[in-house]
Amino acid sequence: MDTAAGFCGVGAFIASLAEVNDAAARISSQSLHATALMSPGEACTLAADVEAMSRTVEHLQLVCAQALETQRVIEAFGTDGSASGAGIDEAPPWNNTWNRPESPSERPSHPAERVRAEFRTTADYMRCRLRISRAEAQRRLKLAAVLLPTTSASGETVPSGLPALAEASAGGLVSSSAAAVVANAVDEIRHRTDDATASTIETELTILAVRQDGDFLVRAARRWVLLV
Repeated sequence: MDTAAGFCGVGAFIASLAEVNDAAARISSQSLHATALMSPGEACTLAADVEAMSRTVEHLQLVCAQALETQRVIEAFGTDGSASGAGIDEAPPWNNTWNRPESPSERPSHPAERVRAEFRTTADYMRCRLRISRAEAQRRLKLAAVLLPTTSASGETVPSGLPALAEASAGGLVSSSAAAVVANAVDEIRHRTDDATASTIETELTILAVRQDGDFLVRAARRWVLLV
């Protein structure tokens, strides 16, 4: 499948995301009133649709984590997303790690240098800019590294080492937590078996992740790890 089909440019893409976010906010504001009027079947359908939407959002979170890591946003942008080329006098306060405020004499002269001083890793930047924990930022970065394709030094696209799981994640069929269970299990057994067996186990666990609940998946993954 050509994932670039219908892509109309970055500006249109970001505008579309803003429209989706606005629509989701409107739905959320009406949800309590709507659910009070629903039949049991309609409530079940709503719950399933919302869960499917959340899985798609979780995949987008991984894509964004990879983008921040790849583009090294922590070195090029300030906490408000302003480009490093912005005027220094217009730069926002640089106290985003909740440390003591810096005096003007202590601040690096260039915005990019200030960002490097504040945010030593992409996870630190994500923690402050996205208001998530550092552990959550690291989880997303780690999962993105194994699920999403990357670009080699020569410019060639390197596909994911977990193709079945990557496809299911991109299709919104598995949550990021379920994907982490599968990825960790395969990582544990990969050094103890051949590539064909590891690939088979990845596929089987991915199918379980699509069809079963998280608790069942965790038990199945543990069993595979113990058996191999």
